[in-house]
Amino acid sequence: MLIVTPTDLGRYIQDMRKEVEKTQTDLSEAVGVRQGTISSVECYTEKAKIGTLFRIMSELGLEVHIVPKGAPSPEDKKQEEWAEQW
Repeated sequence: MLIVTPTDLGRYIQDMRKEVEKTQTDLSEAVGVRQGTISSVECYTEKAKIGTLFRIMSELGLEVHIVPKGAPSPEDKKQEEWAEQW
């Protein structure tokens, strides 16, 4: 998933939370923050503390991979490798 704005990240976190069937309250209790903090991260990500973002992402089984802008994504590389095999 390519994320280039805080809004993209907030929406992705929200989508992943729902995918694992957790409420904001469930996630907040697991991470040790208020439910309102989860709501703020999902809606106003640019104001979130980086440490809080990492704790939330870790709880959701997410990690960050930083690559130079325009570099091929891991998905692109896999498709290239698959095409080369054929």
